[in-house]
Amino acid sequence: MKDSEIKKVWTTTTKKSNLKRVSLISNKVLWLLIITIALLIIFSSMYFPIFIESSSLMAIFIISGVVVLLILGKQTNQGIKCWDFLLESKLEIRKIVWPSKQETINSTLIVIAIVFVVSMIIYFIGMLFMYFIQFVLS
Repeated sequence: MKDSEIKKVWTTTTKKSNLKRVSLISNKVLWLLIITIALLIIFSSMYFPIFIESSSLMAIFIISGVVVLLILGKQTNQGIKCWDFLLESKLEIRKIVWPSKQETINSTLIVIAIVFVVSMIIYFIGMLFMYFIQFVLS
């Protein structure tokens, strides 16, 4: 095996026991705050005339509101788990070994050839059934 073909072995450094947890009451308060802010953003952007007249001001308001919601959401137990999942996914994506250009071309040509052969087989079987049904009905 060539040196360029040697695959690295990666290990995950994230441990489940290191996840910090928020108390149940704090978690519920955070979710209530998130829902309240989300409803406030929706209501404000629909009914306040300043946002209806200025679309750029509305966009800034909505984007900043979503950022605040994301920051608050990351503080909840579910947000902590989601963030941990995203970090682990990033590690897993780094482990992907992408095929070379020639491997991709070869695989694509093989798939095209197989699709062509199978479609021709299905076409001829369909024609055979059509002739058989016409023979039986006539």
